[in-house]
Amino acid sequence: MLANRRGRRVRRLWKCKTGRSARARMPARGRPPASASGFGRARRGRRRARQAWPKILALVVVELVAEVVAEVRGRNSRPKLPAETPGRNSRPKLPAETPGRNSRPKFLDRNPWPKVAGTSGGSGRRRGAVNVRCCAPANGVVMPPARSMLLSAACAALLSGLALAPAPVSAAAPAPAAAQAAEDAELRALADRLLAQNAPAGAPGIAVLVARGDRVLYRGARGLAEVELGVPLSPDQVFRIGSVTKQFAAAGLLKLVEAGKVGLDDPLSKYVKDYPNGDAIRVRQLLDHTSGVKSYTGIDGYMHESIKRELNTRELIAVFKDLPADFAPGQDFRYNNSGYVLLGAVIEAASGRPWHEYLRETLLQPLGLEHTRYGDVRSLIPGMVAGYARRDGAVLPMAFLDMSQPHAAGALVSTLDDLWRWNRALHGGRVLSAQHYREMTTAHGKARHGEYGYGYGIGRMPMHGRLTYAHGGGIFGFASYLLYEPTSATTVAVLSNDESGAPGGIGLEAIARQLGAMAMGAPYPPARAVPVDAAALASAEGVYRLDPQRAWALRADAGSLAVQRIGGGAAQRLTPVAADTFVYPDGIARLRLERDGAGKVAAMRYFADGEGESERSARSEEPLPAR
Repeated sequence: MLANRRGRRVRRLWKCKTGRSARARMPARGRPPASASGFGRARRGRRRARQAWPKILALVVVELVAEVVAEVRGRNSRPKLPAETPGRNSRPKLPAETPGRNSRPKFLDRNPWPKVAGTSGGSGRRRGAVNVRCCAPANGVVMPPARSMLLSAACAALLSGLALAPAPVSAAAPAPAAAQAAEDAELRALADRLLAQNAPAGAPGIAVLVARGDRVLYRGARGLAEVELGVPLSPDQVFRIGSVTKQFAAAGLLKLVEAGKVGLDDPLSKYVKDYPNGDAIRVRQLLDHTSGVKSYTGIDGYMHESIKRELNTRELIAVFKDLPADFAPGQDFRYNNSGYVLLGAVIEAASGRPWHEYLRETLLQPLGLEHTRYGDVRSLIPGMVAGYARRDGAVLPMAFLDMSQPHAAGALVSTLDDLWRWNRALHGGRVLSAQHYREMTTAHGKARHGEYGYGYGIGRMPMHGRLTYAHGGGIFGFASYLLYEPTSATTVAVLSNDESGAPGGIGLEAIARQLGAMAMGAPYPPARAVPVDAAALASAEGVYRLDPQRAWALRADAGSLAVQRIGGGAAQRLTPVAADTFVYPDGIARLRLERDGAGKVAAMRYFADGEGESERSARSEEPLPAR
């Protein structure tokens, strides 16, 4: 029936292309036409016939291939007839001495099948390298010999092609899949180990999410959400994210740039009328910390009492606007929070709404970031965890902070899942145009440090030799770190309800980078200590100065060195891994000593990523400060 139906289709195509009566109008062979017009009609008929042949042949080939593919797919699933009922699928068993289908040698025999008599649907003729019955219709219709021969040839060509073709990708998939599963298990083990080391039981905790593309590789938490009640921390809960807020504010402002309401080279005075030197400060300089504006969070004593007051935008700007600038606009880079308060003021002036309402309507709601919002202390926030601080090793409730004061520099709250969604949207082209995304993620001018530096609300940082976009946050009661590695689309989000991050541990940034490097398939090597000569360690003791504001003290400490920033910060004991090379407790950063021709230590180099770019601090003649 199937073959008859296809035959009718071929005949219909022939009639459509040539005309039913074309042959009747053609002159008899060897006899001139009755008229010139009759001969013209016959010639046109032959031309139509020639034009129709390619389409007819194409249809036949398509039908042949379709039948071959259907037969190849269904050969193993076709039900077998009872043994006592001979049929097309029940070819008599071959003699034992004759090679059959399952005993054919590995090379392709030209004609391995003997002449078999009595086979249903066959005439006992010798078969070729491929059994003709594989091309028989399943409905039992016997095909004409010519059609059977065509199908046999097509089937042989297809099967020989399949035999010579390389194995499908899925055949090799189990090995990579197994290797990937092993790497994912190793990452989960590392995450569990880092949480156990940095979030002690009975204390505030840490929540971590690691994802590659749209697949979450790890999502977990350790510690307490409320220490007083013993409530365990969950990866679903809401945290203050501090300065990670800045990338939301920067993206929101760039949306106004795309809408033509703000220009990156507009003077600040266009939006904040009475700001001193506002004509010289450009909007882009607020975004990348090159404006020179004094940071109000660095004012002596301000963070103790004044930070508790509720202030509107104008009142908050009044706190710092008359302070002397750190430098002329565009002449240097210095991270500060006042610039992002001014940026919030620009957003409010251009949009006509409070900065956080504008972000909610423009970014947060359209992207489905349901738990990311302004952290108003005068409203209940479902899922919000309690924040904590530490004083002399003791865990204490965090000090009060009115969230009107962090403003666009750090007043948002969020969750692990929302930060992952944000990373996918921002770096996946769903927030900004390609032009303004490049503008945001590129370090400009004085904000650039080699290949790395600071873009607009986001840092460009190395991670085991690869570029990452990252930012940390620290605010009363909380710490955060958000990282994105573009080549593998890896996101790592780390949140803590302890403002010191990971007290006594390696810190949230190091946790994020360790996990990020593992997720992208290039983990940092473990630091294995080697013995170091005591005299070599003693010769390295001294003060090393990077610039007039920053210096470090190096001291010998139990077979290694300890480094401490002068003027603040705890001492960190380093691990010696080679002569004059030491690894920091985070397992990533390295310190390398430089010696002069006489063997005296002349400088130390700090490698934040363990390799690549470094900061050189020259040895100073200053005496070591008292411990």
